[in-house]
Amino acid sequence: MKPSESPDTPAQDWPKLMTAWKRSGLSGAEFCKRRGLTYHQFVYWKRKLCKSVSRPPKQSPFIKVKSLPTAAAPEGLTVTLPGGILIEGVNETNVSLLRGILEQL
Repeated sequence: MKPSESPDTPAQDWPKLMTAWKRSGLSGAEFCKRRGLTYHQFVYWKRKLCKSVSRPPKQSPFIKVKSLPTAAAPEGLTVTLPGGILIEGVNETNVSLLRGILEQL
């Protein structure tokens, strides 16, 4: 029987054939020609079996960073007046109160 007339190679044979091909040192086309295999099946199984082989994960170019707890920042703005007087916690809900205080000074 000519290689082109060979029936499809069963799926269970391909892992062994891939091992034999790797050991042979031949090109895929030459290996198929000598064994009477269909080259397009060879390519299909080569891709399929290579995907199933687990490879070690590549090392990430990023490093892990741990965040440190920070001191709680006061909510809103802090206004420092002459003489060292501080008004803390100014936000959009109490800005009118601050305006009234500053108008009295």
